[in-house]
This record gives sequence, C-alpha cells and structure tokens, in this order.
Amino acid sequence: MLTTSWAYLDAPLPLAFAHRGVHLNAPENTSLSFAAALELGYRYIETDVRCTADGEIVMYHDARPSFVTKRRAQISDLALSDLRSAAAAAGEGDLPLLSDTLKDFPELRFNIDVKDRRSAELVLEIVQQTAAHDRVCIASFSAARIRRVRSHMARALCTGAAVTEVIRFLVNPSHYAKVPQPAVLQLPLSMNGIRVVTPRLVDKAHEVGLPVHVWTLNDVLDIRAAIDLEVDGIMTDEPILLKDELLRRNLWR
Repeated sequence: MLTTSWAYLDAPLPLAFAHRGVHLNAPENTSLSFAAALELGYRYIETDVRCTADGEIVMYHDARPSFVTKRRAQISDLALSDLRSAAAAAGEGDLPLLSDTLKDFPELRFNIDVKDRRSAELVLEIVQQTAAHDRVCIASFSAARIRRVRSHMARALCTGAAVTEVIRFLVNPSHYAKVPQPAVLQLPLSMNGIRVVTPRLVDKAHEVGLPVHVWTLNDVLDIRAAIDLEVDGIMTDEPILLKDELLRRNLWR
C-alpha cells in the first residue's frame, strides 16, 4: 500500500466503499442509503450522477429509470419534478440532488461516476458551490467525459482513470509517473474469468504513485483476495460482509 498527496484518498487503507450507499433496507443512491452507510461506519460512497432535462444533477445509475412508465423515457428527457413524482409513486426513494447530498452528508466522501456529458460539464460547479473538492473523486468509463471534467477544473481534483487510460497504463505503466491525472486506478478484480488485478499490476501502480481500487466485490473470497493483493480500496454491495472481513483482519477504521 502507499501514501497519497490527494486529500480525498488520505485515510487508513484499504478504503471501504459502500456501492451506491447501503441499500439493504433502502433504495440505492438515496438519502436513506447514504445515511445507512454512515450509521454502519462507512465514510466512502461510490455513486452515480445524471443530468435531468432541466439541468439538475441527480444521483441515479441507469439512463432509463425503472420507475418511469413512459416507454423509452430517460433521465435526460424529464424534469426533476416529474422524475421525483414518478419515483415517489413507485417507492423508489427521494432521487436526491448531488448538491443536496454533499451538503447533507459532510462526513462522507463520494466517488462520483458521471454518466452523461451534461453531468461532466456541471459537476464541477456543484463541487465548487459546496466546497467539496477534498471530498470527491470524479470518475467515468468514458475518456471524453473525464477529459471534459479535467479541462474545466479550476483547482486540482481527484479523478479516476477512464477505460482507455487503464489500457494505456497496462501497456506502459511508467507513463503515469509523468502526469498528474488520473489520481487512481479503479478496476474489476476479474473480468470474464480472467484476473485483472494481479500482484504485478498493484506493484506497478504503486511504483508510479497510483492507488488501486477494485469493484464491485460481493463475495467473501473475492474480498479476501483483494485484501491479500494489498489494494487500496474495495467497493461492495455487501457492506456488512466487507466490514466484517476488515474487522477480522484489524483493518476496519
């Protein structure tokens, strides 16, 4: 494991992430799920944001919300008020705004996956308004979206590697010793039965100062494998399972 100059990442390792909050008894990506994570002792949340038709940034993963009955309607097609009405009617929770979430949960740090171009353009305004620079890491699978975020940054902000950046790292790890971003690699432990995160990858990442986070581990054997690899962060939908394993190894902070 390694130390880091990023305030967001500065905490005892491995970082434990509640994936979309703790949604065992509450819908994911809701205020209730974030509050449940906090109550369980989590301080890091992996979450997602999308932009509504009226320019509001909401915490939601899918482009097409399951609670909207209008066929093919997407988050980007509907105003916040319509989305919230539909979510409430379907029992899907409060559909919180990113701005409100950052204000309501000052104890939490958020790994924010920007899911569309408009969110990539607006997320930094919200970070600025809420003075949350040290409490967020912005991530995206899309290189175009993460480049858009970085190009609009008025001050240094933690960002994760896009897929193409991960591939570039795998081809030439030393390249990242020369660049300030990304600040962290976030990878699946395995893909299609092939181990992605290996001791060599972790060592190479640490050599150039890159922490390695793995997602989304919901099996105790995978969690144990990740801890044994000395990764720097673990994301899970099974927060009690992860917490119990970290407690067993005296790694829960």
